[in-house]
Amino acid sequence: MKIAIDSSNQLTASGIVSGGNADIDIFYQELCKIFSKEGIKPPFHWSKLSRKRREKVGKEIVELVNNSRIKFNIFHHLKPKGASKKEYYLRYLPNMMAQNLEPWLQHREGSIDISVDNDYNISGMPNGTWEFVKNFMSQISSRVGGKYFEPFKEGGRFRGTIKHPKGNILQLYGRVSTPRDSKELQIIDLVLGCALNSAYNFDEKKVHIRKI
Repeated sequence: MKIAIDSSNQLTASGIVSGGNADIDIFYQELCKIFSKEGIKPPFHWSKLSRKRREKVGKEIVELVNNSRIKFNIFHHLKPKGASKKEYYLRYLPNMMAQNLEPWLQHREGSIDISVDNDYNISGMPNGTWEFVKNFMSQISSRVGGKYFEPFKEGGRFRGTIKHPKGNILQLYGRVSTPRDSKELQIIDLVLGCALNSAYNFDEKKVHIRKI
């Protein structure tokens, strides 16, 4: 299973995609077909598309999402005036995201690869995205396994093990990545771009959009 997290340029919104490896791969293959008609090769970035191309591919992306088997969440978030950037972006946001994914994660077993685009580096914390990943994994552990863990660094990624109350084992692997190295990050980059454009309407059962 995979989870990928991306944010808007101004850190006013974030998107999460989650799903099985095979479903992620199928979705990406369909994206490649959409973009190949425009002569665009991966990696795909919404911000690099012209307005004309966005109009062409946007509707097809929405249709693909509405018929997919993977889960999307879009969060609108605006840091309150005077609030600590570290507390808000690196603690509050991963906490709220883990809370939202909790029902999907309950009773799952096996492994989950978590990729986060390197967007959460705030002033004074050049490794802020790594802190975000660590806190996100710790919150998942607390909510799903009932125990808070401190993930450890292993081979360029964080690793942690969750044991469900009923005995199921869930392995988490978290890393900071880029769309070039991650299909799922390209997917959520495009869906987040569409979601922030009022011209596109997603099925509410497929894409959950909310303020946090």
